[in-house]
Amino acid sequence: MAVYPDILGHERPMALLEKARANGRVAHAYLFSGPDGVGKERVAMAFAAALNCQDPEQQPCGHCESCGRIARGSHPDLRVVACEAERVSRGEREPEKGRSPSQQIRNADLDEVAAIFRNRPYLGKYKVVLIVDAERMNANSQNRFLKTLEEPSDDTVILLITAHPEALLATVRSRCQVLAFGPLPRAVIAKTLEEREDVDAQRALVLAAMSQGSLGRALQMAGDAFLAQRDAVIGSFERVQAGDMADLLEVAGELSKGSQAKEDLKQSLGLMELWCRDKMITGLGGESSLGLLINQDKAEELARPDQAVKPQTLLRWMEHIRRARSALRTNANPRLTMERCLLAMRTSRL
Repeated sequence: MAVYPDILGHERPMALLEKARANGRVAHAYLFSGPDGVGKERVAMAFAAALNCQDPEQQPCGHCESCGRIARGSHPDLRVVACEAERVSRGEREPEKGRSPSQQIRNADLDEVAAIFRNRPYLGKYKVVLIVDAERMNANSQNRFLKTLEEPSDDTVILLITAHPEALLATVRSRCQVLAFGPLPRAVIAKTLEEREDVDAQRALVLAAMSQGSLGRALQMAGDAFLAQRDAVIGSFERVQAGDMADLLEVAGELSKGSQAKEDLKQSLGLMELWCRDKMITGLGGESSLGLLINQDKAEELARPDQAVKPQTLLRWMEHIRRARSALRTNANPRLTMERCLLAMRTSRL
């Protein structure tokens, strides 16, 4: 799949897919497992193009009718399944007034692609079904989908994409060939930010480190607002540790307000966790640890004596943060969750 030179950092899974295609031993189902934003869906689309390319010399060629229609999202033998919220975010569906888009892949979403399993391919050699964020299928939907996985046709390839394979039933995972996608190298992400977003080299390295291997996350952070938000969160965090109870409650309110309070708070908690991590690495490793920092532009601040915190305390703080983030995945109240987290962190330092 060398025609896709901009897909970097996943040479091994791509080589395995290409070998299977070239040898005519394509599995009926694959599970692409790895962090969000590392290019799993992009590789899946490249694989779909390679399977159905009409050029006998180079597959995918990127120029034939099949490759072109896959790139435009209009190929009759390719179906992409995603939850309603994802389809709304991609502009593929208008949100319904007065109702939040569903975050789950429902039976109705799976039923929309049922016809592709009943017919022969129209244009290509294979029918390809790509399920984005497959963990968003609930247990009922997964059990219903099992029949499809258990009785595949020779001309059907199913690609499940997930960052949370543990959320899938063992029976679903066992019927797929699993391909692991790891975080992308910082150098790859930094170079992409420089070339695609015109980010200066130093800032690109900082964002690449903070993205933790996710190009998608790095691209979202490329705007000027992200680092300013990071600085504000760090400032609020330090204020809580140095201030009184009134400061703590005020910070909890500030961080949990707004129409997107839950999502914003998840991001703020993530930034706090990274800050705690860097504090620990700085305290344990000294100058030799500078290259390991996520907040690389904050190395001097982290090294100040007044920033030192005992490793045991930092570990407890990070555990409180993880619990808060886990609570926010349910219907927990954002402000109460943040207050509880900050109170627990403050108490654990006493």
